[in-house]
Amino acid sequence: NGDFKAVALTMVNRDEQPELAKKLTNGETVIPQIIVYTPEQNGWKRRKLLGFQSSQPVRSLIRLALGKLGN
Repeated sequence: NGDFKAVALTMVNRDEQPELAKKLTNGETVIPQIIVYTPEQNGWKRRKLLGFQSSQPVRSLIRLALGKLGN
């Protein structure tokens, strides 16, 4: 429905890119993880969901991030 046009998505395979995965997850080993970064005055705000999630928590997390961007 176009709610998430401003969202960029990427997937990191922790087996193929272990160093990047470790850096992005802060060493957290639970998978899957959904991590959302939003720009803040002093850097980036990091929010995450761990483990399997239904669609509603994912939508809420993304909408929260988009709201912070003024979208």
